[in-house]
Amino acid sequence: NLCPALSGVSGRFPAGIPAPPVWIPRGGPDRDTAPTCTSDGVVGLSCPCGYVLGEITPALGHDFVDGVCTRCGARDYELTGDCGAQGGNLVWRLDPNTGVMRITGVGEMMSAEENNASYGSTPALIMPWAPYIDLIETLIVEPGVTGIGDHAFSSCEELSSVCLADSVQSIGESAFRSCKHLSSVELSEGLRTLGSSAFQNCEALRSLTLPQGVTELPDFVFAWSGLRSLEIPAGVTEISGL
Repeated sequence: NLCPALSGVSGRFPAGIPAPPVWIPRGGPDRDTAPTCTSDGVVGLSCPCGYVLGEITPALGHDFVDGVCTRCGARDYELTGDCGAQGGNLVWRLDPNTGVMRITGVGEMMSAEENNASYGSTPALIMPWAPYIDLIETLIVEPGVTGIGDHAFSSCEELSSVCLADSVQSIGESAFRSCKHLSSVELSEGLRTLGSSAFQNCEALRSLTLPQGVTELPDFVFAWSGLRSLEIPAGVTEISGL
């Protein structure tokens, strides 16, 4: 019952356990895999059949201090707040461990406000999630939301995927401008209005299909993006600039 992959290793399988075809080293020369907060470690070798020659080291578990794990950085809380044009009509929730943000509620989203600070001659535009913008990777806008505010996710560089419910009718000016890793966008079938520069500088965006309800493409809406394929519906009557 000695496995060929165990050449140079002293040991045989316990009686009654067939020799598996392949052994997989668990890590470096010491053949160990250290445990993490959520995964067990292994000292020795393991086989795809599930048999382990060695010792399982239990997962360490999280060590939360002030809501943040000291070992892996995971958080034990959800980031949330209001983001509606009428205040509490919309709510945003961000899971900091997965990077998934959800917008729920009914009605329009607020537009970015001007902060007191400024960068050169350009006012600093802020949204409630501005302090956590680097954590947002996926945006899911749930049914009931009717509009994405101006500059809502501008310069959200880690954002890679956007899915808009069919209730969304408008995307504001510069809403996703300079989202450099944005590569997947599922637009709402109910979309009617695209704001200027809505997807400007979205370098990773390669293809997009516009819904039938869109009738105008405003200035710079896709300027300096990575688009190679754009399906424009027959109802578009005005193209100011791409």
